[in-house]
Amino acid sequence: MLNSVKKYLKITIRLFFKNPIYIFTEWYNFYKDYILIKKQLNFSKDRINIKFLPCLFDKKDYSLNIQYYDYQNGWAFEKILESKPEELIDIGSNIAFLVFASKLTRVTAIDIRKHNIPIKNLETKIGDILSLPYENNSIDFLSSLSVIEHIGLGRYGEVIDFDGMNKSINEFYRVLKSNAILLVSFPIGATNTIEFNAHRRFSPEKIHEMFNRFSVVEEIYILKNEIVDINKYKELGKPSAFACYKFIKN
Repeated sequence: MLNSVKKYLKITIRLFFKNPIYIFTEWYNFYKDYILIKKQLNFSKDRINIKFLPCLFDKKDYSLNIQYYDYQNGWAFEKILESKPEELIDIGSNIAFLVFASKLTRVTAIDIRKHNIPIKNLETKIGDILSLPYENNSIDFLSSLSVIEHIGLGRYGEVIDFDGMNKSINEFYRVLKSNAILLVSFPIGATNTIEFNAHRRFSPEKIHEMFNRFSVVEEIYILKNEIVDINKYKELGKPSAFACYKFIKN
């Protein structure tokens, strides 16, 4: 309970300077509703505890929007469904994607933290994306969604390394077999930028350069509730977005 309150206090402080009236209204309504349900609880015959677990920002329409990670998960799931690999090796992708992927094939998930998930077909291991526990040319199908843009920026406690994203790509190339499939996603934009310490955001041209030892099979660009191809993305002026790529190792 205390951790939840701390979390929302931090959000409150951050948003207060942008819209103090909105923040005040959200907390006022929360306490008003809390008092109301406590009064109703007094008339209940059941013994029910009540605790604080404030969810203050779920009333607006934007909370129902599909976010980029929902699109990328669906896109990657579709690629697995099409290819039907015997095994998926994943590096650092989100748990929701891993759980759904495990319904299609055997999944081995490598992450800096071990996830204890009792899911059939899903094995998790601790590992380093810059030194993967696999032999050269040993993997047929690999995914890493919204991961490599973070590597080397210290966000998750890793060592600062300006070249972390490139080193990750080199490691992918090392462990993948010839003609193996690689699914990746990351922020994209018109310029090459490090948005420290969140992530890197590179242009499509830079991404193609960084993955020049791979062939592009498919690329999509995720805008707000819209998916476009590379031509439409360029027509729009290459706005900040998220890109999903399906590569094959040459």
